[in-house]
Order: sequence, then structure tokens, then C-alpha cells
Amino acid sequence: MLNKNYKEEYDTQFDPTSTTITNDEPWYDNHGNIIETGRGGKISYFDGYYYWIGSQPHSQWNQGGDVFLYRSKTLGSNSWTFVRKVYENQGRGETTANCQIHKHPILNTYVIHCKGRNFLVSTNGLDGEFQKIIPKPRDPSHLVKEGWNWGANSVFLDDDGSMYMVASRKITPESRSGFIYRLRSDWLDFHETDPIVVQFPWRNREALSLLKTDGWYYLLASGTRGWRPSPTRWKRSRTIVGLKDAEESEVVMHSGDDDFDSMGCQFRFLMEIEKGKWIFGGSRHPDEDPATFFDATKGREVFCPMRFIDGVPHVYWKYKFQWDTYNYDSGDYDLHEEV
Repeated sequence: MLNKNYKEEYDTQFDPTSTTITNDEPWYDNHGNIIETGRGGKISYFDGYYYWIGSQPHSQWNQGGDVFLYRSKTLGSNSWTFVRKVYENQGRGETTANCQIHKHPILNTYVIHCKGRNFLVSTNGLDGEFQKIIPKPRDPSHLVKEGWNWGANSVFLDDDGSMYMVASRKITPESRSGFIYRLRSDWLDFHETDPIVVQFPWRNREALSLLKTDGWYYLLASGTRGWRPSPTRWKRSRTIVGLKDAEESEVVMHSGDDDFDSMGCQFRFLMEIEKGKWIFGGSRHPDEDPATFFDATKGREVFCPMRFIDGVPHVYWKYKFQWDTYNYDSGDYDLHEEV
């Protein structure tokens, strides 16, 4: 038993071939335990599997608990196999939020990047021990010395093999800024000579995520509203440097409910599963903030179909859909019903 949300084996509807995504209910792994991918866990693809990593969400762990890893070939809500607990949070304010895992194509190491420059690496495969990089990589902007916080972050692997980290930083709410850093070739530290690619003021934006499609770099972010859902923002440019001055717009959400910001969640990622088949991923926070907004019976995660129309991201609310057969050009969505 991994946690109090354990279900009996016979009650598990695990199906490793399922491509059905069901929103507004908790998702469980192959053992019947609720999937522990809280605090902004991300999905990566390598070795023929989608790997989803995150940490136990709880009000007492504002920056994440123990880190868990799952994998699936088909991305269905009930298709995730528990791989292992890859790291145990040591407490004392240690940050294990916003985790993302990648396999290095040359070194064959497995690297986990978490919030606050907390990097973990295994040189012995996914079954090996993940060692925390100590001391943690030095902040190349030196803003920590000035009291700036390191907000939510994610990483992006470009076509040329360069790995970037995007992060939100602030010393006051008014000073919040976006940063894009270049990592070292082994992904375990910041680039030796040219670590800061972009920095620019971006007030009230957090949970930054970078992607590239059709020759455009897209930088997306969530609005800052504590745990509550907020509109998702985006900007794009032909170059990463150009994102600094690119115009900001809002992701278009189709739900029939103007108060249903980002499908009732906080934005986490956009992911292309197959050519032209995109998923919007977001998080809900019933464990971190149980009293004010979220209903735990509706689960922690939201995946919805999305597409780009003339370069603009559009997301469509679906209570249930099969990502492989859904018509992404149809504009089909379900009307959200207030309960």
C-alpha cells in the first residue's frame, strides 16, 4: 500500500491498451493506487513509453512530497503502470515540485529536473538510484542573493539537442519575470559560458512551458491566482530570443462556460502525441487546498484535446474522449455543466 487512497485489486479498471481519457474523476495506476503526479508533474516520451513523473500533493508539502514515476504506451487515464518511487523527499523545505524526466540520448543517463534547481540523475537506468546533484547548480543570474524566489519551471529539448529550462522568478509580485536558461550538455548544470538566453518582465505569470511546432517557439504560462484555476497565456516567435518581445495572447478555451478557466485547472503543458494530435494538460489541487475550491472526487488531472488554428491554440472540453480517434479538426466539445 502506497497511500491512503489504495483500492482493492479487483476494483481496478487498469487497461494498458486504453486510449480513453476521462476527466472529472481520479485516475488510478495498475495497483489501484491514485496516481501521484501532483505539484506540476510532467510527461516525457522515450524508449517507446510515455513517462509521467510527479510528487505526492499535500497541504503540508507546499513544494512536493516523495517523487513517483509511471509509464504508459497509450496515455489512457487507466493505462498507467507504476514504475517506482524514484526519490524520497528529505523534508526541511526540500523542493520536489514541477518534476520532469528525460533520458540523455548520448550518455544514457536519466535526469530529473525539479523546481528550484534541484536535479536528480541515475547512471544505472530507471531501476538505479537517483542521486541529487549536490551542491545544487548555482543560479546563473545571481538573483537568489538579492532575495528573488525561483518559481515553477519546466525543461524543453530542442531539435539540435540543446536542453533549456524555463522559470518564473520574483522578489515581489510586481517584479515577476520569465527566464529561459540553457543547460550544460549533460543537463546537470547550467551552460558554462552562455546560460541565460532570455529574461523579461512577465507579471502575474507562472508555470512556464516551452515547445516548438511548425518552426515556431511557443512560451505558455498560467496566470497567478494561488491554487485556483486561471486563464492560460501564450506568446510565440521564430526564435527563443524573440519570445522576449513577442505579443501575449490568451489560449482559447471551448467549454460553453465562461467561468471555467483553463477547464477548471492550472495549465501545465501542451503535448503532441501524434502529428496534429495535441493534448492540453492541467492540474487541480484538492489536496493542497481542500477547503476553498476543488472537489477531490473530480480528480487532480485534466487532459483535453487541442489544436492550432492559424497559430492560435484552441482547447476543447471533453468529459471523455479517445485521443487516437477524436477528430481534432472538428471543434467538437462538451458543454461544461456546473454541479
